[in-house]
Amino acid sequence: MPGVSADPQAQIRALRQAIAADLARSSAVQQQIEGLQALILAGEARQGGLLVASVAADALAALPPESFHWYRLRPGAEHWVWINTARGPSYQLTAADVNSSLMLVVVRTTGGTVSRQATAPVGPIAPAP
Repeated sequence: MPGVSADPQAQIRALRQAIAADLARSSAVQQQIEGLQALILAGEARQGGLLVASVAADALAALPPESFHWYRLRPGAEHWVWINTARGPSYQLTAADVNSSLMLVVVRTTGGTVSRQATAPVGPIAPAP
C-alpha cells in the first residue's frame, strides 16, 4: 500500500492525501451529476417532433452550434453514434430516429477547461402518426 511507513506521521500524511484525493473525485462526480440534472431535452419523442435542449440559466444561447453533439442509439446497439448533421440546441427528429434513443452532449470550454454535460436519453422515438 502506498504511504505505508514505520513513521506514524508519514502514515497520517499519506492517509490525509488519500482522503483529499477521494474528496476531490467525489466533488467532480457531484458536479457532473448536477450538470446532468440541469440539462434537459423537451419536446415530443416522435418522428417529425422537435427536441429542444434547455438549461436553468439559459446559458445555451451563448454557445456556438458546434458545442452541441447529438447522439443516437439504435435498438440492440451497444454504442451511441454521433449524428453529424445535427447542429445547435434543437434537433428535428427523422425517420432514421424511429425506435432509437437520442441524447445531447454539450461541450463547453471555460478558461481552458473543457466540460461536458449530457441529457438523459430520450426514446424510443415513436413513428409519425
